[in-house]
Amino acid sequence: MRQIILLGIAIVLSAVINAQTNLSADEIFYSQHIDEIMQMFSDECPVYEINEGDGPVYQYGLVDFDGDGIMELWLKEIVAENGAFFCHGGDSLEIIATTWSKSYVSVNGNIVCASGPAGTGAFFASYSVIENSAITHFATDIQMYNIETDKVDHECEYDGKEVTWKWFKGNFDNNSKKFVEPQNDVWLPFERLSSDVPMTKVSGTYIRQEYGKEGYYTANVITDGKGNAWFEVKFYLDDEVKAGSRLYKWLPIKNKTISFDGDDYKISIEMYGRCLYVTESNSSSEKSFSGTYYRDPDTFGDNNGNLYTYDYEKEGAVLISRGPKQGKIETPAKVLFEYEDREVPVVGVDESVK
Repeated sequence: MRQIILLGIAIVLSAVINAQTNLSADEIFYSQHIDEIMQMFSDECPVYEINEGDGPVYQYGLVDFDGDGIMELWLKEIVAENGAFFCHGGDSLEIIATTWSKSYVSVNGNIVCASGPAGTGAFFASYSVIENSAITHFATDIQMYNIETDKVDHECEYDGKEVTWKWFKGNFDNNSKKFVEPQNDVWLPFERLSSDVPMTKVSGTYIRQEYGKEGYYTANVITDGKGNAWFEVKFYLDDEVKAGSRLYKWLPIKNKTISFDGDDYKISIEMYGRCLYVTESNSSSEKSFSGTYYRDPDTFGDNNGNLYTYDYEKEGAVLISRGPKQGKIETPAKVLFEYEDREVPVVGVDESVK
């Protein structure tokens, strides 16, 4: 019954809020609990700064351990690869398990195991049983080496009550070989759940480079200050452009997204300030430009169809791209450099700009 009620609430929320966002009902729930999620995450995992001012970069995925249709949240900090799993089918948001340098997570159906070292000569394993998207049972095994007996002792609990190692082994540990690393194919930028950046502040160059693969992708996005945006995407190999797609008209921004739908080519770009999420499809079924792009903080726009990069040697802005022309696009004498929140002079125009 509780599951039916939760699904009903999710459907109502989805109908009300999806008019303004691209999020699913489960994503909407998690977006409404961002502060709680981040507090729980930081309490359980060390958080590493990637550089001063920007803070760590997070991605998330949605998984369904118990197959009930209500999705669990997998949050991951992509530099240190720390992560945590959350569910929301119980009375409140719950953290299922965390993974970092001292905690490894594996799954066997609807049972999630977190294990790792617990000090010199000690090891821990905890098992969360997920049913109706809530933790219904919780078991722990603390293993400690006994120097006097030269054996490993076990302290086991199930739902807060002490149990024997024999019982624990029969119900959990005997299945340890069936536990595997959790899998997720689609990673989304965490800003998708938390970003409230105004669309007037998304102009910039965004970059995506996949680990272990040659080349990199860029996406230039420019807004016109009138609720429209323009984009061009490129693939570089050995610093030469090998493929790309350029739009020749302004597109209206809807739900933080611009979309182009051609006869055999479709692409949409969700804009979140520090990052973009690109979804592409075409007649050959290739999706090379799809994925998350992170913004070069030295790039910015003037809300008039121009894109700049800051030149630290010349101490000013260099025009690097323009959106599609609607009449004459003026190049101002000064522009606001968003990253440092100050006006800077326009000191040049890149030779590629027409």
